[in-house]
Amino acid sequence: MLPANDSAASRFVVGANLPWVGYGTDFGASGWFPEGGLSAQPAALGRLDHTLAALERDGIAVLRLFMLCDGRSGIRFDSHHLPIGLDDSVFPDIDALLTAAKRHHVRVMPVLRRLRRFWRTADRLDALQQFLSEAVQCVRASARQPVTVGCAGTWHLHLVKPLGLDFYQVHWYERFGWSALERPVAELGLDRPVILGEFSGVRSRWGIADVLDTARQAGYQGAFVWSLLSEDAHSGYPPEVVKWARAQSERH
Repeated sequence: MLPANDSAASRFVVGANLPWVGYGTDFGASGWFPEGGLSAQPAALGRLDHTLAALERDGIAVLRLFMLCDGRSGIRFDSHHLPIGLDDSVFPDIDALLTAAKRHHVRVMPVLRRLRRFWRTADRLDALQQFLSEAVQCVRASARQPVTVGCAGTWHLHLVKPLGLDFYQVHWYERFGWSALERPVAELGLDRPVILGEFSGVRSRWGIADVLDTARQAGYQGAFVWSLLSEDAHSGYPPEVVKWARAQSERH
């Protein structure tokens, strides 16, 4: 997804977040959909296909998507409520996603798990870093795709720098301040490229084009708008995103 050599270093990837069709119920069985996720829900799969078709039409070719969300679906637990594996519906649901994405020429950046914000003390931060390290090692043992960990902001990068990631990912929202977006990536002391995994699609004090221009000038190699279908206060998919991406494509 990201440039692999100097000749491609000027490219800037514009992607989109489609975090879920139904929060936490797209992959695996759940109390709401015991028969399974996307592969067992024709309406949800149709909505996904319609959304991917819109991205293909707009030339947005990379999608960031949550899989297990908060763990309400797709995970089998033992009698002590400890996770012991994925249920039988998860892989058919992943196949349904990838089939639709391939049909519309959209690449997928899956987010395996969404962690809540309760890592406050030093011992919990150490435990989180150990958990992330083990998760990265598991992915590397099973797949060849690049591995990253999303951070709410640049202030969490110290947790993921030791993990040997292929690229870094931070988020930026208006409440973080414009100076946080303007800060050159070179000042962050990173050994790999970095992207904005999330920025709000809702116009604020600054326009969408201003955000994308500033991110590119700061040295980020991509930015993913938040978001399609999630319908929270920060979500939007404005035409400015598509216009900016097309203008950049024409320049290259």
